[in-house]
Amino acid sequence: MVPSGTAVTAVSSLQSNVSFGTNTGYLNIPVGTYTLYIVSNGTALTTTTTTLYTGAATAYPQGSARTIVILDRQLVTTPALNVIVANDYDSATATQ
Repeated sequence: MVPSGTAVTAVSSLQSNVSFGTNTGYLNIPVGTYTLYIVSNGTALTTTTTTLYTGAATAYPQGSARTIVILDRQLVTTPALNVIVANDYDSATATQ
């Protein structure tokens, strides 16, 4: 998750070395707009890194909860994975 207006090389991974079948649980991130980037384990983030997935910039309001499921698939299409984002909860008083 990279905050809007920030270079991918300027942030640290929220999760790394996540194995197949792992549930990381919810992660607390500050309110804001983020882009989800997914790279292979062990990939160093540089200005020329090729991502497996780059999501759209998405607003995450205060008091919200999201589930992101990453599904691997055969390398017959690009991207080589599917990403499903479920809106688990949005507070009635959510603000951005």
